Amino acid sequence: MRSSSSSRSRASGSSFARIAAPGIRAERLLFALSLALSAVAILSLTTPVVAVPVAGILLLGVVAWLLRYDVARATVRMPGLPRYVAVCLLAGYAWLAVAGAGWLLGGARTEGVIYDATTHAVFLGFVITMIMAHAPVILPAVLGVRIPYHVALYVPVALLQLSLLVRVVVGDAWGLTLGLRAGGIGAAVAILGFGVTVVVVLLRAGRAARTAPTRERSRGRVPA
Repeated sequence: MRSSSSSRSRASGSSFARIAAPGIRAERLLFALSLALSAVAILSLTTPVVAVPVAGILLLGVVAWLLRYDVARATVRMPGLPRYVAVCLLAGYAWLAVAGAGWLLGGARTEGVIYDATTHAVFLGFVITMIMAHAPVILPAVLGVRIPYHVALYVPVALLQLSLLVRVVVGDAWGLTLGLRAGGIGAAVAILGFGVTVVVVLLRAGRAARTAPTRERSRGRVPA
């Protein structure tokens, strides 16, 4: 039994290592995709009709690379903070795919439903979700305050994803103004709610740290 469990752990560890280390060819591919995407972004200022669909293809290529090699594929199966970060990362990649598909199929646009969907997919679906993903990791280094993981962090993340789905599907695809309004309000509540959730988690952790020594002393007392 022990040998079989150890062999399973070695196998999972080796698979994790393969995902975490994509190899030089994969790294070169990602560099090439990123470089090409940056160049096309500059070209879109002068030739958007050609550049924007090409940017969509390249962005979909980046998303495919991330889904193939990113460590989130392994950490999503882990408990606690690693799973939370991985779920946020994968959700952000999905919104990047929505933006890439919109650029590829919709072309260069500065207004309309496709423009609305792709813009919100990038700046809310990807950027804000990435901020939510990395806040428990980055904020402690910046502010010097530890943010412990709590399952409540999932609530504003889930609300943001649902709000964006409502906006893109009901508002943009179905053309209902109510969907645009509901999606916008929901996204705003999710962003504000994330800040409130982080503050509450910090306050709870501070209270628990202050009361822990008192509990330990009370447990160590021996009645006369």
